[in-house]
Amino acid sequence: MLNIFKRKQNPLPKKTWKDITLAAHKRILEVYDKYRFEEDDSMMLYDLVTAVYGWEPTKIEGMTIAEANQYVDTIAFLGEKPKPVTAKGSYILNGKKYKTCMDLTRVTTAQYIDFQQMADKSGEMPAEFLSIILIPEGKTYNNGYDLSEAVEDIRYYLTVEEALGLTAFFFDLLRISMKRSTALLKKLIRKARKEGKMTEEQLNDLQKVQNLLTECVNGTKPLTL
Repeated sequence: MLNIFKRKQNPLPKKTWKDITLAAHKRILEVYDKYRFEEDDSMMLYDLVTAVYGWEPTKIEGMTIAEANQYVDTIAFLGEKPKPVTAKGSYILNGKKYKTCMDLTRVTTAQYIDFQQMADKSGEMPAEFLSIILIPEGKTYNNGYDLSEAVEDIRYYLTVEEALGLTAFFFDLLRISMKRSTALLKKLIRKARKEGKMTEEQLNDLQKVQNLLTECVNGTKPLTL
């Protein structure tokens, strides 16, 4: 006997975090912020659908409740946190190939300066931060291409999970580099004390740098200097 009360299968494919770009993630966070202190959150799910799909608000307003709820069913993934995926050596964004900076010895001075300024904003301005790491193939940082265009490619074509993986990778890379620098600095200080080639003030300054690097490596100090 046919069960007429059986719920129809949703023809719409389920969304996952793999579908969510940095731009969509920002829209999602804005919806949560909007309803954070609201007593009436009856429209929040529909606003989240609009954020995930990148629609104008009027689109879902013109749907029947049944149609709108089919889309609500596709965003169940929002109940879970996005998981960082392993960083890759290159990414195709908006049809363009971007290479990942995987060797800190090849970082330009301009890159390093911008990294220092943007490191503590990696959460609130992820596309801008990652534009320091992802460089168009065949180019050097901010040379021979439009940096603002690169930021837009990252914002609208890199997924939030890819962004999390890249950010974690780069900070890990920086810590490894600082760890090596700390070890070399220790040897330098030890040698300088033994040979007496530096004043006590110079040695104290080097010791301060070593202590700062150690704190950064251990995570007790921000990685910007």
